[in-house]
Amino acid sequence: MNNPITELRQFANRLERFFDDYAKAYDVEGLGGPQGHVILYLTKHTGEDITIKVIEDELKISKSVTSNLIKRMEKNGFIKVMASQQDKRSKLLYLTEHGRAQAGKYEEFIDAVHVQMFKDIEMEHMRQAFKVFEQLRRNISEDCSAVGSSDDNVQKTQEEVTDA
Repeated sequence: MNNPITELRQFANRLERFFDDYAKAYDVEGLGGPQGHVILYLTKHTGEDITIKVIEDELKISKSVTSNLIKRMEKNGFIKVMASQQDKRSKLLYLTEHGRAQAGKYEEFIDAVHVQMFKDIEMEHMRQAFKVFEQLRRNISEDCSAVGSSDDNVQKTQEEVTDA
């Protein structure tokens, strides 16, 4: 087995190409990433006051990344941003007609991606994968103040995984 970090990076790159190819086929280019998630979120929460902060929390991205994302979506005509009547500092997000039209295409795209990605994978293997993903999430969320103090353990772990 190769270095697991290299394997993960290569998989992430291939996954991105896969999403881009499918997005092109379903005519939702540009929505394969976070813009599509925002459109679906707004579709599923129609009638609710959805703020930029809600999107930031939902996508688990920084304030500046969220701000740029919202500006791009507004420029692309997917959403409109309006000041809240209750709190003028708060900006509310609404889908435009164009955004609503794209939501249906995006849902078809997501369904097709799921079918293709998960075909021939047994449910037990999916459960195991999710356990591994969750542990990886916890591991990378830990405080990194001890960086460098466990270099011997890192080397040993890399050797164990590579030899497996």
